Amino acid sequence: MAQDLESRIAVVWKAAIWLQLEKVEAALDLLETMAGPDLDQWTTEVLQGAGRLRDAQAHIIRASLLEREGNRDPAAAEWARAVQACRDAVAAMPLPAPAPPTDRRFISPDPWPHVVGWFQEYLEREHERFTREPSVGLA
Repeated sequence: MAQDLESRIAVVWKAAIWLQLEKVEAALDLLETMAGPDLDQWTTEVLQGAGRLRDAQAHIIRASLLEREGNRDPAAAEWARAVQACRDAVAAMPLPAPAPPTDRRFISPDPWPHVVGWFQEYLEREHERFTREPSVGLA
């Protein structure tokens, strides 16, 4: 499905909202709908960042399963990998979304930092829920 820049920015905002609601898989799936040929640099970088967040989500799932089984050391390694994947998504944050070629006076701010921020909060809540420890060191 071909989307213009405004539509892609709206998709990323929707993913940010879904992450705020902890609909992580749905948000990541939504971001992946932007894939396709002839994408601008911002969209390409958002998709790469989404891939890193998907990696982090896989580590969170593994860590939580290991925590449930009482395997604390392997779980700790998975939490650390999740944190690193999330940091990688932050480090690879794209340049701000370019302004669409319209004559509108209001341009939506770049939603990608909100996606990463809500994912970080989700990661911290999941870590605390399973380990009863307050932070995994994202700060």
